[in-house]
Amino acid sequence: MSSKPSRRSARPLPIELHRYSLGHGIAAALLGVFLTGCAAKRSQYDVPVVSVPAAFPKAAIDSAPAPATPAASTGRLAAGARLDQVLPEWWRLLGSTELDDLVKRALEGNAELKIAALRVQQARARTSQAVSDQLPVVTGSVQRRREAAEGDVGGGVTSSRTPARTVSQVGVRADFRVDVWGERQSQFESAELQERRAMFQRDDVQRNLVANVVAGYIDYLSFNDRLRVATETDVAVSGMLAAVEARLERGDATLIDMEQQRAAVYSVKATIPALEQQRDEALNNLAVLLGVAPGSLQVKGQGLAALSFPTVLPGVPSALLLRRPDVRVVEARLLAADADIDVARTRLLPPLDLSAQAGYGSQFMSRLFEPQTLFWNVVGNLSATIFDHGRRSREVDVASAVHQEMVETYARVIYGAVREVDDALNGIRLGRARLAAQREAAQAAKRAWDYSRESYQAGGIDHLLLLDTERTYHRMLDEQDNIDLQRYRALINLFTALGGGTASGEPLPGKGKRPAAPAADDAGRVLTDIAQNQVPAQALAQGEWQLELAAVTDAAGIAAAWRDLQLRFPDLMFQRTVAARKQDGAGLRVFLARFATGAEAEIACARLREQAIACRTVAPGAVPEGMLAPSAAASRPAAVSHQPALNGRAGGMARLP
Repeated sequence: MSSKPSRRSARPLPIELHRYSLGHGIAAALLGVFLTGCAAKRSQYDVPVVSVPAAFPKAAIDSAPAPATPAASTGRLAAGARLDQVLPEWWRLLGSTELDDLVKRALEGNAELKIAALRVQQARARTSQAVSDQLPVVTGSVQRRREAAEGDVGGGVTSSRTPARTVSQVGVRADFRVDVWGERQSQFESAELQERRAMFQRDDVQRNLVANVVAGYIDYLSFNDRLRVATETDVAVSGMLAAVEARLERGDATLIDMEQQRAAVYSVKATIPALEQQRDEALNNLAVLLGVAPGSLQVKGQGLAALSFPTVLPGVPSALLLRRPDVRVVEARLLAADADIDVARTRLLPPLDLSAQAGYGSQFMSRLFEPQTLFWNVVGNLSATIFDHGRRSREVDVASAVHQEMVETYARVIYGAVREVDDALNGIRLGRARLAAQREAAQAAKRAWDYSRESYQAGGIDHLLLLDTERTYHRMLDEQDNIDLQRYRALINLFTALGGGTASGEPLPGKGKRPAAPAADDAGRVLTDIAQNQVPAQALAQGEWQLELAAVTDAAGIAAAWRDLQLRFPDLMFQRTVAARKQDGAGLRVFLARFATGAEAEIACARLREQAIACRTVAPGAVPEGMLAPSAAASRPAAVSHQPALNGRAGGMARLP
């Protein structure tokens, strides 16, 4: 008997097993997509580290003999301040209340600064929009529609006919995209960083505005100096013309001598209108920066000698460069570009949209809000793009390329800032040496002119040599003013390159690496030309005698007094310091310190009194009652001189003739 092999009948799997396998497959797929999405959104964005020197070894001072200027002669003896603390209002180091007022008016009225502030408002509104995009959108609708009867449309024949009807509907709909992959969060972070970028751009406008106002004011003062030199030259050469004409009448000069001198006179006269025009143009440019009509701005006619020249000590930390607004602008753009990469990457993943709708609908208005007319629905939608020819992948490439561009731009801007600081330090240091040499040249030319006039009167030289020494001297004076102007411009460039003129701002948001601010003990030092210490009365003297000078109304008066004393009494002021003490409602009391004995203080005070400068000695630990009034002779005007002098002293200070 043959037997057939038995076959095991195939039984279908249970339905529960099918459901189990399908559910796990979907869950595995969703888990894979979720893990991919987690990789798309990073938790932090870092600012790259750019290699720069830790500090600038060059200084704005050198070991050469100091020129005869107040600021230079007191640099090593003056009070120091943290550079990062004075940078926001660095122009106050120049000691000019008029300049302080001009900068204040510019910050309030400049049109470019207002435009930049409006752009900040625009960026802030975009950030608010990015916040709104993360929240559900709720819309309400009221609808009333008329539906045609079946058979009326298309002309078809139907067995049953539904009459036309009117339907009224009231409902609320909510739509929400679940930020599963972090797309909306990345968009918000990018918008927030773009807002910070706009804020830093506004700060950069302010930084440049302050620099331009100070530079315009410096130019105006320099033109005043050059005009003063030109006017004095005009007086001198006109006097020489009168002398030559007198010699011509006596037969001691020729017509050639007279006409040559006349040509020199009118050559100088021709420079005065040109200088006046340039000064007026500088004043008009300053008015535009302040936001006022050109021609309406009034500025005092003082010169550069009315300003202080602060000294920046060696070792300026390069970390100060990272506070520059233009560097912060690129830093914010870089981090925003990093966030945009995450936005592009998350768009490769399927979005999850949720919609919910509820409302009432009925053919009869009277029954619209009855319970049986209520309707609602909830829809979840997870959709993925199958094929788009690589368009979204290219968006990731574009965002990555933009980020790399910002990295290179960040390094370029920082290196440019390093160059600007180094060039400015060189300009100050070398400009100081140039100014000292030029002053020596001007003094030598002055002596040569004096000798040539005496020789010409005695008949020892001809008129051509006299004319040559005369021109040389006044050319030396004009060049001296120009070098002094370049030195101040280098100072402006230094503080501007260090980001001065605006606050440094807070670090950018986020958990990533950010540039660190310089430490308090390594933030750089700057010296002013006076020690404006507001000390308590009991601490005015520390075992040393002092001189109390006439009271002043403000700190600018202290600066003017200190510079005048340095100019008039360089030996007396050697190793002295000035301290100021506030007097309730009456200004500032000024003390000249560091006298070892009472006799030394009395001798110094006697020298000052000889020049009509009010003073009195103060014993160690003593505080005199009442403020010292200016001397009665203090109102005499100061004589005009070719040498650097201070005009327009602060009110309330004894005038130093």
